Amino acid sequence: MSHPVIAIIGRPNVGKSRLFNRLTGKYQALVDDQPGVTRDRHYGLVEWRGATFMAIDTGGLIPGAEEPLNKKVWEQAFEAIKEADFLICLFNVQEGLNPVDEALVKELRKAGKPIFFAVNKVDRTAHETDVFEFNKVGAKPLFAVSAEHGRGISDLLEAIYEKLPKEEKPPEFPAEAMRLAIIGRPNVGKSTLINQMLGQERVVVHDEAGTTRDAIDILVEREGKQFVVVDTAGIKKKSATRTRLEKFSVIQSLRAIDDSQCVCLLLDATQGITHQDLQLAHTIWEQKKGLLLLVNKWDLMKANKEKYLEDLRPQLRELHEIPVMCISAKTGKQCEEIWNSINAICEAMQKRLSTPKLNQWLKKVAEGHPLPLYKGKTVKLYYAAQVGVSPPHIVLFSNFPQGVPETYRRYLIHQLQDELDIKGIPIHLTFRRRESIL
Repeated sequence: MSHPVIAIIGRPNVGKSRLFNRLTGKYQALVDDQPGVTRDRHYGLVEWRGATFMAIDTGGLIPGAEEPLNKKVWEQAFEAIKEADFLICLFNVQEGLNPVDEALVKELRKAGKPIFFAVNKVDRTAHETDVFEFNKVGAKPLFAVSAEHGRGISDLLEAIYEKLPKEEKPPEFPAEAMRLAIIGRPNVGKSTLINQMLGQERVVVHDEAGTTRDAIDILVEREGKQFVVVDTAGIKKKSATRTRLEKFSVIQSLRAIDDSQCVCLLLDATQGITHQDLQLAHTIWEQKKGLLLLVNKWDLMKANKEKYLEDLRPQLRELHEIPVMCISAKTGKQCEEIWNSINAICEAMQKRLSTPKLNQWLKKVAEGHPLPLYKGKTVKLYYAAQVGVSPPHIVLFSNFPQGVPETYRRYLIHQLQDELDIKGIPIHLTFRRRESIL
């Protein structure tokens, strides 16, 4: 089931990006005191009590604005409102109720979506009495929050959690089927590739970029294994997503990544790897999905394949070990072999280490490369246990989980990939205090 989507809406400088960062736990939206810093939409996953939803950060809105930039920001936010299942209408307690707030509330109610009203920047107790002013616009229930300090965020999340759908929709495909998304920029050959992989024309192919608008799910059986192959619309650069239909296609593709266990990312060999391709690759990797990089249109290349890949891998930076194939969706070259790579990735994503073997590994790597001190104290890793697969999920118990730096986490992941013999496969590490299981 796709994650519900919630859009954060408000006039400029109410703290939408800071709230977005607080909810997602990542500082991925630009935050500044200057109004109007956010102009495009940002997407991020939020987890609360085992539930997950997707948040959208939007630019500051001024209903009826005539300035070209403000009109574009409104258009972007309007698309976010259409995409969303729920809305957060955010106010700024330190500036009080503004006529723009009142106009915005009226506009949001027209959308017919459930709205959570939140008053931000309640940083001190003295601000609490000012919150009630916002009841004048019928903003109920009303949540007093401080996105900067985390105050009241749990109450807001709890209210959202109560509204999230609790029951999964009946699966349209067998539960054991592996979901495989085909992702890439427009006109890299996604639909042509799917037709080659299936051995029949199942999706429309056209020379015009952007023929595929919606995600299309196709059930496939290969050598006794079932796959749901998802053909998606091309993900364009933000500046290139001009029409409402194209903007909607982006979130469909992001949802396809989120719902899949394995993702094939297509590149155009004639263009090389672009910044947009790298962003897509890292989005897939951060969501802990198996990733196969397919360099398409190889039939148009005169280059030496080994040299091409040798030049390509350093551009992938920390993803330089992911599997890469050079193919031609048009001629079918190497397309049949894609299934072998997908099977290998799916098997690697299911790898397990027994607890005794995992702790032997942990002792060896910890002794060979001790952790740095944390606030002058020794950080210890006591033991580890694998709690899940797809991808392998390892929990490590420590006296100071917060004292394990990001560089050491990457070191442990690389060592685990060697131990499991699954280079190029994401691994999910979680650090907990030892006392948490006593």
